[in-house]
Amino acid sequence: MLIFFINKIFYIFFILSTLNVIMNLYKFIRAWALSNTDQTTRYKISKKDVLFVGLSLSYIITSLINGITL
Repeated sequence: MLIFFINKIFYIFFILSTLNVIMNLYKFIRAWALSNTDQTTRYKISKKDVLFVGLSLSYIITSLINGITL
């Protein structure tokens, strides 16, 4: 029973990590697409966000290689 709940928590972490990476990719692509127009916006990312994106990417890659099973 405990393993069932831990596995569900890992799935939630996986979904949140995926959403975090998608959100930052969207911001990056939007800033890149608008760079040729008059509305130049730079893609700024803080040190905390870099840490979270890095952790999210590493968790996604590790989950794809090993799976989310206990």
